[in-house]
Amino acid sequence: MIPFLHCHFRAAPLPGSRFFLSGNRSAKESFTETFPLCVMKNPLVWMRYRPMYPTSRTSFAAVLGIVGMFLLTLSTAFGWNPEIINGVQYIPMSEVRTHYKLTRERTEGRQKVYEVPEKIQIRIQARSQEMFMNNMKFVLSYPVADHPSKGLMVSNMDLHKIIDPVLRPTYIANRRSFNTVVIDPGHGGHDSGTRNRISREADINLSVGKKLRDRLKAMGYQVVMTRDTDNFIALQDRVRIANRHNNAIFISIHFNDGGSSARGVETFTLAPAGTSSSMSRNIRHDALQGNAQDSMNIALATAVQGHMLKGPLAIKEGISMVDRGIKRARYSVLCTIKHPAILVEGGFMSNPQEALLIATERYQNFMASSLAAAVHQYRTALGQRSAQNALSSLTVPGPPFSSMNIIRIPGLADYQETLRLQEQLVRAHQEDPDRENELLLLEHAGVYTIGRTRNHASLHPGSVLPFPVHEINRGGQATYHGPGQLVGYPITDLNRCGRDLHRYVTTLENTLIETCARFGVQARIREGLVGVWVENRKIASIGVGVKKWIAMHGFALNITRKSLPPFLAITPCGIQGVQMTCLEDEMSSPLPEGNLLKCFGDVFAALWEEKFNRS
Repeated sequence: MIPFLHCHFRAAPLPGSRFFLSGNRSAKESFTETFPLCVMKNPLVWMRYRPMYPTSRTSFAAVLGIVGMFLLTLSTAFGWNPEIINGVQYIPMSEVRTHYKLTRERTEGRQKVYEVPEKIQIRIQARSQEMFMNNMKFVLSYPVADHPSKGLMVSNMDLHKIIDPVLRPTYIANRRSFNTVVIDPGHGGHDSGTRNRISREADINLSVGKKLRDRLKAMGYQVVMTRDTDNFIALQDRVRIANRHNNAIFISIHFNDGGSSARGVETFTLAPAGTSSSMSRNIRHDALQGNAQDSMNIALATAVQGHMLKGPLAIKEGISMVDRGIKRARYSVLCTIKHPAILVEGGFMSNPQEALLIATERYQNFMASSLAAAVHQYRTALGQRSAQNALSSLTVPGPPFSSMNIIRIPGLADYQETLRLQEQLVRAHQEDPDRENELLLLEHAGVYTIGRTRNHASLHPGSVLPFPVHEINRGGQATYHGPGQLVGYPITDLNRCGRDLHRYVTTLENTLIETCARFGVQARIREGLVGVWVENRKIASIGVGVKKWIAMHGFALNITRKSLPPFLAITPCGIQGVQMTCLEDEMSSPLPEGNLLKCFGDVFAALWEEKFNRS
């Protein structure tokens, strides 16, 4: 029985809110619906109705029908034009395209493509439950509908639970920091999981889990293992272990079983309330505890799937796995957990070729390193400077989405010419507040620079320096730019992010840390010092200048050993006794600079879009 309908709406980042039937708890859990709102002048509107009791003349289904009509009326009134198809609310992709400013729509065979060229791309097909965002596969809760007059439509559920968290992660309302990772190696003891002639799944799960534990601890995380020996732990005991900890995420490690031709990697999150799952057609209407983290689950899954399939380590190791997609399920370990949680299937032990690969140390190390990099990317996306300190914004990991103009300058760039280009772009921003931000990526001919300061002691006055010196309008002491470095100059309108210079520098640091992590180097910040460090060795320098809140200059990341000797002629950044290092010295093997240049541009663009351009 429902004694009254009690409805409230809150302005939401995505045009959407919830309609609550309150009074009877089970009814409220079972009959919550979502509907889109466009603009609300009043952020909180309360509506109360006369009691409405189902009677012999008024069935409960009829009450729900009235509610559905009410929701549809409100959706239309607030600017979106939903359609109810087979009992599911759908939103036209034409409106999704407008809302997210996807500038182009085109047809490729049976697929429709909505995109900002070279930045964002969404591919869907009528009657399919597969969606590709920047070529990463997501399995939808409901198939794409094809309306005779409105064209392709996606369900409101998928708009809320997949598209919006991926495209606008800073609007995830309950995003939160974490400093603990709970690793759950699946199976164990008498429960061997999948078996083949080579190995047991339980053993490989544990091996990968331990390798991941060691990597995360080295990166400064607290790590909890649900098991660290070959013992059996009941599924709900694994959840209880995880739920004893606060500020955590949960990763359950598994390998798949199927036919001999089945192959690939897939990552599961909990199916949202009101949907079926990838493993069952049964719809569960009431929410589970794990559904409180639906949007964060998708963000974490995107980072993990992205690193397993297309991360720098996958490219470096030549490991190419099939993308089986980010899917939804109601696995026991995902249902009642209070943390962002995923279950990753790292390949098929039933496939002869993948079974051989999975059993190797090479693949297990690759998977552990990829998961560690994904965790760090997810944490960095949340805006955390360290495992103990979180900032407030979240950028979804995975494919880079950006509205920034990346300019790659070939060869060895002359410093004076590059400085003139920066100044020209700054003036252009001052004249046009709507101008797109730029990122210059380049490698300089040898040069020393020093910021606005009367103290030139860091240049060792009286000594003969091997390269020219330029005094420029940035902060900081002397540094060196030259061959073997990746130099980046973001030309950024800080008016768009609250004129927050500290936040800007923090983003530069976090982006550099993330770039190093993608290549297996665990970098960090040091309290009271600007820049990025590997232990106590400095790997990247940062210096910023601002003119009328337009930022210029930027960073230099040391890549090869040839970038290091010129630092010996100065006191880098005025820090006595500082030791400089480079990626070549910190990595197990050198990396082609071209790959790093592209990777850094992609990572920086992904972080930059949400942290600044949409602030």
